[in-house]
Amino acid sequence: MGAYLNPRGLAILTALDAVAKEKASSPAQVALAWLMARPGLVAPVASATSVAQVQDLVGATRLDLSPADVARLDAASA
Repeated sequence: MGAYLNPRGLAILTALDAVAKEKASSPAQVALAWLMARPGLVAPVASATSVAQVQDLVGATRLDLSPADVARLDAASA
């Protein structure tokens, strides 16, 4: 996990948290919606160990990220 908690990873987490707060959703929902918004990506892979986690992940399918949201997340990952 330490390999991902670098400046880039922390910037992505910060952007995910900010967009999640604005959208009244979870960071996991935003992350999956962000992946689903990427052209050419057929299906992001996520796992859950409880019904509550599955319900949270399903919420990503109803989350509408604006082009500005996607650009903000993309910029954080650059």
